[in-house]
Amino acid sequence: MMEKILKTINDWADRYVEGLEGNGSQNPVITKHVKDAIVYTCRRLLKVEDPKEKTLPGDLISYDTIIKMISDMTEIPVEVIKGGRRKKEIMKAKNYAMYLGREYTSLTFLRLAQGVGLINHSTALAAWRNMKGYLENNQDVRFEINNLKVEILSVITLKQKAIHSS
Repeated sequence: MMEKILKTINDWADRYVEGLEGNGSQNPVITKHVKDAIVYTCRRLLKVEDPKEKTLPGDLISYDTIIKMISDMTEIPVEVIKGGRRKKEIMKAKNYAMYLGREYTSLTFLRLAQGVGLINHSTALAAWRNMKGYLENNQDVRFEINNLKVEILSVITLKQKAIHSS
């Protein structure tokens, strides 16, 4: 049963990626990372572990690393993202952090919010829900998040190779 679920997830991801390649909007490296992100996210949502992997990818990246990547992309210092300021550009970076933190770590919404200087879990939950809508409707947000996902998956891949080679 597990193999059938994994095969279905991979087939669905292949069809999605073919659609991306068909419109010429992605280069092959990014397309592969997008497919990997889709497969990982589906497995995580369904709580299906790949028997070929020793650990889940979400265990291989820290929230601080994700925040640092967002800081590098937005040129907003990490301390500012983790601080209490709520200007529009800072909140955008905080929302990115909470969304990607939820996708790639096992942190609770409360820990995600606290990690970026916010007080309660409902802020992180709202950010996560809002980001799903932005990803569907805003091409700029989708592009930035996809670039961050590629970077996150690169870190995860390097850490997995280090674990498997030891």
